[in-house]
Amino acid sequence: MIRALSISFAVCATTAALVAQPQGFTIETVVDGLQDAVTMAFAPDGRLFLTERMTGAIRVVEDGQLQAQPWANVGVFTNAGSEAGFLGIAIHPDFPSNGQVYVNYLDQSGGWSMEFGRFQEVGGSGANFTLFETTPFTGRHVAGRMGFGRDGYLYLTRGETGLPRLAQSLGSAYGKVHRFVDDGSVPVDNPYVGVPGAIESIWAYGLRNPFGLCFHPDTGQPFTIGNGGRNGDEVHGILRAGNFGWPMHEGPQPDDGVTEPPIYSENPQPAYTGGDFYAGRAFPPEYRADMFVGAWKFPFVYRLDFDAAGALIDTSIFYQAPGPVFDVKSGPDGALYVLHSTAAGTRGADRVSRIVFDTAPNPSVHVSALTTQAVGGTVTVGIVGAPNTSAASWLAFQQLPAPLPTPFGDLHVNPALVLPSVALGADGRGHLPIQVADDPGLFGQTIYVQGAADGGTGLTLTPPTEFTF
Repeated sequence: MIRALSISFAVCATTAALVAQPQGFTIETVVDGLQDAVTMAFAPDGRLFLTERMTGAIRVVEDGQLQAQPWANVGVFTNAGSEAGFLGIAIHPDFPSNGQVYVNYLDQSGGWSMEFGRFQEVGGSGANFTLFETTPFTGRHVAGRMGFGRDGYLYLTRGETGLPRLAQSLGSAYGKVHRFVDDGSVPVDNPYVGVPGAIESIWAYGLRNPFGLCFHPDTGQPFTIGNGGRNGDEVHGILRAGNFGWPMHEGPQPDDGVTEPPIYSENPQPAYTGGDFYAGRAFPPEYRADMFVGAWKFPFVYRLDFDAAGALIDTSIFYQAPGPVFDVKSGPDGALYVLHSTAAGTRGADRVSRIVFDTAPNPSVHVSALTTQAVGGTVTVGIVGAPNTSAASWLAFQQLPAPLPTPFGDLHVNPALVLPSVALGADGRGHLPIQVADDPGLFGQTIYVQGAADGGTGLTLTPPTEFTF
């Protein structure tokens, strides 16, 4: 588990034009035409779900195309100058079987309130909405990001609504990370279940405005990415019942034995938004399990470089966008997806871009989990190849001791289990969701996967990849 290490890294806004793009990487536009999108989540079948903050729409990118009709809509919001609107989305680990998509939004009609609920996919669209919780709120320090952890529970962030003292009160929902069962109830092992006066959904507290939430791909530990006050934006490794110090502490601080200092803080504040750990293997190995964080004030994607033991060793600017960055996600194709604006000062994104490594093999195969809960959830086999062709893949629990030459290329993984073939879309990407049994014996098991892609002139074997449950 990653514990606190404070590093302060200052960036001067006047140097923004001098920031170089990452060497050896290419930036590709995936889709344009979004309206104030603020967060995104991948489904196991490769579809990318996005929220539009003010239209209230869930938009879907499928086969590299933005679908014309919204998947669902939570309502239209009108207070564009606030933090109101559609702020959070999460896909259930068992989405292929239950079709469940979770949403969180701040509604200002009839008084400010945070609404938390769930849609179910029916016929390719969201239906059967269930509202789990309504919490009174202001229009400030809203947070509202959400995601499923390795334990199968849903984590949800709430800001301190502009009232700092509430972040320290266990009787207040504000300034917290909350943890729920997928039916909206509270897990019995939450730290404050049965504590008089405490809100039982609280998992951790003492946070100002945790606008980003992600999970380490190996340990499953949740992390928040927060907007700070005067002393810096912060990244926190969230611990059960952890007190993260707001409003007593902010920015770099000594460990007082009571509160948890940040993993990383930055001042002047770039106004952090969303971020993610890179979980793919298409980038060079030193990038895996590094965190990539977007920002609103300074239009950058920041890289937080962790070593193999989980210690933060360096920070840098990885990419400069033309406008504010609202979210970053590690994609099931091995690319890094960036939700950003093409103009300065906007409060939502109009474009999704992806960052690809120039010398990554093509075709290639990738294995990723929708969340860090692979056992009892879903993994996705993603194949990159020639557009509008087909590909097959297979897996085994060990690689061959030496590559076996074939007419198609070197065979590294003996095809012990052949998977269904997939069609690659117009963007050269195909995805196969595989449901994983809820078997504790799978924890720590590694699978090796290889694929064969039809490039239009014949089959080509992909390099192998591995995935550990």
